[in-house]
Amino acid sequence: MKISYIYHSSFVIEEQLQNGHQMVLIFDYFEGTLPEFPPEAYLYVFASHKHGDHFHLCIFDLVKQYRNVTYILGNDIKLNEKYLVRNGVEPTVREHIISAKCHMTIESGDIHIETLRSTDQGVAFVVSFDDKTIYHAGDLNWWHWKGYTDAGNRLMEKRYCEEIDLLREKHIDIAMIPADPRLEEFYDLGLRYFTEQVGADVIYPMHLWKHYEIAEQLVKKYPCVRNPLSIQYPQISVKIQ
Repeated sequence: MKISYIYHSSFVIEEQLQNGHQMVLIFDYFEGTLPEFPPEAYLYVFASHKHGDHFHLCIFDLVKQYRNVTYILGNDIKLNEKYLVRNGVEPTVREHIISAKCHMTIESGDIHIETLRSTDQGVAFVVSFDDKTIYHAGDLNWWHWKGYTDAGNRLMEKRYCEEIDLLREKHIDIAMIPADPRLEEFYDLGLRYFTEQVGADVIYPMHLWKHYEIAEQLVKKYPCVRNPLSIQYPQISVKIQ
């Protein structure tokens, strides 16, 4: 399995499946350079929700280059024909789209997908294939904001823990989880709860808003955490403050 970090919350996973298919998973892409994939590869393009730092219409350009593309989009992403035409997207892309609501199970080609309810917008994805399981949180996170009321933050905690607890019986190979610097000292509440209750072989923090020093802090705190810059595509120099 090859995993590449693109930018913000966007990752690409490439795998040669046991049935011989070349599979590519693309999560929450909106900006950055994607690798080139074999023309016969089966692409599964995920967008957890409609926020501009998780979804962009540019993902539909992939159908011009690859013949096997499936889009799995959080069902808050509404794409009617008039909207697509107005934005220069061929409406036939809708034939490639699966709309994913929360707590849904989807079988698509070579992969099995389960969704969780985000604590912000849209869904999180649990994707299984062969003997591997990948978790991409989207904006499912323990959002503890200093500007919230105590009651609001307690409700957020409850909602987040309820969703993550649904994963307790699963073995997660790779997890991608927000660690947002805007939360200040509460930036890793969600990641910490995930490691305590579920765990994963490897966790990549995301949603860092270019504050990659946070990733280095998390690497020191949690043995399973890796810095996404170590797998960035293409490899470029990034200053860590």
